[in-house]
Amino acid sequence: IEDYSSSYREGRFVYGINLRVLHKMRKIHIVPMLNPDGVEYRLHGLSEDNPIRDRLLQYNGSEDFSHWSANGRGVDLNHNYDAYFDEYKVLERENNITYGRTRYSGESPESEPEVSALANYIRFHEAKLDGILTFHTQGEEIYYKSRGKEIKRASYLAEAISRITKYKVSEAEGLSSFGGLTDWFIKEFDKPSFTLECGKGDNPLDISCEWDIYCRLRELLYN
Repeated sequence: IEDYSSSYREGRFVYGINLRVLHKMRKIHIVPMLNPDGVEYRLHGLSEDNPIRDRLLQYNGSEDFSHWSANGRGVDLNHNYDAYFDEYKVLERENNITYGRTRYSGESPESEPEVSALANYIRFHEAKLDGILTFHTQGEEIYYKSRGKEIKRASYLAEAISRITKYKVSEAEGLSSFGGLTDWFIKEFDKPSFTLECGKGDNPLDISCEWDIYCRLRELLYN
């Protein structure tokens, strides 16, 4: 956002693109952080006055929240979309997955306010959306299918993204292939969506990785 805004303000060309022309021709919708509670817990742990502190400590099993991935209710937002939700609930029971730091999908699709808000926002704007890019960490991989379903030309676009970013085109397997934003958007609207696993290392990646990750993604974001 900062790079785009400053380039627009100064009338710069980026990768041969006039930003002021691009701004008139294309609208970009950006959600900078879907899970603010989860990010807060991972960065700073639980405050003593957190009203659900005892419950979250029980979900996590310790006071170390450095690997927490869920929201403030112990639900993994990337499994809360309405994409093969019932099938995933069966796998949850088989694997004893419940409220906690990762993997639990919630009581029902879009039960979490963060996911419900984003899904409704997408529904409202869907007619003018050509596709979605979702940025996760980590692994330097690109996912573009939903349970084997592939949108026309999506493989071509995935290969183009791969050439720009040097990320590997992959296919989600196991528990990772249910209930994500890319799965839901493809299933619901039959339009392309791509999940990029950015950077490499142990989550959460250190902030020092930010510049390297952005440099790998920058050309893709402008094109």
